[in-house]
Amino acid sequence: MPERFEASAYKPETTKLMKAALETAWDKVKQEGGDAELTRLLLASAIIDHVDIGVTDGDLLAAHAVAQLNAANKLTAQRLD
Repeated sequence: MPERFEASAYKPETTKLMKAALETAWDKVKQEGGDAELTRLLLASAIIDHVDIGVTDGDLLAAHAVAQLNAANKLTAQRLD
């Protein structure tokens, strides 16, 4: 689990919510190959960013994280072309 999730900056119920959202997001994007650790860190960072602005719905947190990952992947692909 990302270190920022374990920091005492969040209440236990918020940490539980973030962990569940991360697993939901991960289930939607996991794939063979690639850098799984980096992918999970990017998803976790997006979840933390959204929790920090007040999002408390786990499904919405996961959806935002996946959308941000997809946007980052698309931007990276464009730069490589």
